[in-house]
Amino acid sequence: MIPIETRGIHWFRHDLRVTDNQALAKLAQSTQRCIGVYVFDARWEDLNQWGCCHLGRHRKAFIESALFDLQKRLRALGSDLIVLAGDPVEVMTCLVNTNAISHLSYEFHAGWNERQAVKQLQAALPALHWIKGQSNYLYAYDHLPFTLDKLPSTFTPTRHALEKYAKPRLPLEAATENTPITLALLALNLGKLTPYCFSSNAPLGAYSGGESAALARIDDYFFVTDAIATYKETRNGLDGWGFSSRASAV
Repeated sequence: MIPIETRGIHWFRHDLRVTDNQALAKLAQSTQRCIGVYVFDARWEDLNQWGCCHLGRHRKAFIESALFDLQKRLRALGSDLIVLAGDPVEVMTCLVNTNAISHLSYEFHAGWNERQAVKQLQAALPALHWIKGQSNYLYAYDHLPFTLDKLPSTFTPTRHALEKYAKPRLPLEAATENTPITLALLALNLGKLTPYCFSSNAPLGAYSGGESAALARIDDYFFVTDAIATYKETRNGLDGWGFSSRASAV
């Protein structure tokens, strides 16, 4: 009997990076071939009852630049990134069923919509082997020193409890010659699914998205300029590149 090939998809959402990505690293270890998929939900640009949309043109440009960078990094590791448009649950369900996918990995995100999407997809694909990572946060959910019903109501008591009873999650080692993440490319049959058309032309300036820009910014803020040394004096500033790390954006 010919052994069945293990084939995996990493579902990228808010984790557009290769470095320190638990779920992606586990998928690479668990499958023979894998590929990354990002689904751009067209509903993000629909106007709500207040005349606003979830995604503005600058945020869209930021995400697109991050996807370009992620695709480049995945290709350098031997895999690729496929960007599609549509309902994420419907698109992922179609991809899994059409391509005999055995494993699907994703990074946990606490947002309501993100958790509901995972719940719906797991209900639609009960036989799939799921891999969940928790590298989006400084503290892993299951390492908190209290249950959610005991969560302090304000920030300072929460910080004190974390500092006293818990340790921040250690990052995965970066992909280097000594500890490589190896990915074997998985070719996908997209069928009638719609590839995403990159279309944003909003200027980003220094706010380019992607892992490369984020790593460069961290290096500049902490080591090149040592701006972290004056953070408490500048953190409430409304403008200025050196007022904070800008890490929440990148």
